[in-house]
Amino acid sequence: MKEIYNEMMKKTIFILLLSSFSIIYANAQYEVSYGIKAGLSFSTIMGESETDANGNSLENNKFYTGFHAGIVVNVPFNDQFGVAPELLYNMRGTKYRFEGQGFMNLMTELGVNFNQIGIRKEVYTANLFYLDIPVLFYYAPVERFKILVGPHIGILAGATGSGETTLSFVDGTGTAQDIIIELDYNYNRDKAGEAKSDELSSLTINSGGAVISYPSIIGAHYFDSMDDGRFFNTLDLGINGGFRFNLTRGISTEFRASYSFIDATNNDYDFSKVTPDTPRKDKDNSLSFQVSLGFNF
Repeated sequence: MKEIYNEMMKKTIFILLLSSFSIIYANAQYEVSYGIKAGLSFSTIMGESETDANGNSLENNKFYTGFHAGIVVNVPFNDQFGVAPELLYNMRGTKYRFEGQGFMNLMTELGVNFNQIGIRKEVYTANLFYLDIPVLFYYAPVERFKILVGPHIGILAGATGSGETTLSFVDGTGTAQDIIIELDYNYNRDKAGEAKSDELSSLTINSGGAVISYPSIIGAHYFDSMDDGRFFNTLDLGINGGFRFNLTRGISTEFRASYSFIDATNNDYDFSKVTPDTPRKDKDNSLSFQVSLGFNF
């Protein structure tokens, strides 16, 4: 049902945007111009961090560097005001880190699930590929300089990730153990419980001889018991602000900040790494900055 809903939303948004662009074009009083742009995107995801018993933060998101490129339409209303809709391919993402007391859901060779407590460390980079449609209204207080502000709609075209998760603990025999698993994520395609390697490692975890086995490489939903849609939400809606400076008549530079109002992640997958079977359902918002070079025709 979520996939059907997302497809209907995409079509509705496309029709609304197409209608808006037609109205803008029809009401333009000056010559409409076109251009292309490309540059770097610096983005991260901001949300409430999990904490330990002392209230110390266990999670951190750092900025991810990506690339964006696309087309721009400049529609002046008069000498100072106008609108500039865009169609961009935009690489966004985040560099995520969790470190502290936590758990890992594991399974014995007898098929029994249990949660092993220890010091968990997880580091990965999430790569999010969006088709962004900003509609930026501008004001030109002086020649060659424009102040930009307006909304954007984004459609997630793909999402991957890579990194490593580890769990260090002392087993029932008093032996220090380390579980090290490589992360190879395709958030939109990986299935619940899916491993990416047939190579298994085994550990004996207590004096009774219970043995766990785990793969060396796992997919995005290996620790999930069922498929609940996509981890990252398909649709994004946010606000943009920045400025553009024309170096020459045909070449411009631009700086822009963008903040997303919609939760970037699916709450059905949002569970604590500290306390087993505890949903978090916090809101994760995307923040990004763009530096661009544009060519106007």
